[in-house]
Amino acid sequence: MRLAFCLWVSLSFFLKADENLPIKSLNSESFQERQQAEQELINWAKQEDPEKRADQLFERYLKSEDPEEFRRLTRILLAVHFDLKKEEIPQQGPGFIGISMRQPRPFRFQQRRFEQGQLQLPPLEQDEFEKEAALERGVFIDEVIEGTPAEKAGLLAEDLITEIDGEDLAGEDPTARLKEIVGGRPPGTKLTLTIEREEKLLKKVITLMNAQAVPQIRPNGGQPRVDAEKADQLLRNDYLRWLTEQRSIHQAQ
Repeated sequence: MRLAFCLWVSLSFFLKADENLPIKSLNSESFQERQQAEQELINWAKQEDPEKRADQLFERYLKSEDPEEFRRLTRILLAVHFDLKKEEIPQQGPGFIGISMRQPRPFRFQQRRFEQGQLQLPPLEQDEFEKEAALERGVFIDEVIEGTPAEKAGLLAEDLITEIDGEDLAGEDPTARLKEIVGGRPPGTKLTLTIEREEKLLKKVITLMNAQAVPQIRPNGGQPRVDAEKADQLLRNDYLRWLTEQRSIHQAQ
């Protein structure tokens, strides 16, 4: 009883809680009391100055030596700290912009076949020929996937991406170069894209998302869609990994 009272006083003092807030020990012998304490701390942290209170709970998590307490503090932090920090924490996985890229038809090869009387595909119209030729200068957006960084940054179908962070994409295979650059950067990385749109040059800053949140298999052959639930879970996994790393760093000091 005396130990429980000391823990209650210690936690209350650390959090500087309101006197009317019945903070209970997170490592109480009673499961019901642990559950109640967890919910009360979540409610407390979401009220006045949520960011400061969430940071106080985070500091408590770093210092806690009781397995049950820091386990419950992890759950509390997911509820009150995760949303505040999810855009800042390092993420893992391949980066993704959120576009479908036009695959060039080998029009030069078609021209040779045409000259030899072997052309099987219809000849390109003038506008299509110009688009195909433009693919040597950059990546032509065929489709912008809903809910992705590309949509949020205002990219449009038929935009031509010519540079990423000042690096020219022109060459034999700009799409492969874009995939190499983007796929080699982790989610959360900010990139500046230079695009051509109706003879204008525009700059668009884009924050990569995790490619694993967009299923490769399209249901019924339709457009790809972001799996919002999976995207959130991937972020939560990154946050939990970051929490563990921060705790290890703190305890090693």
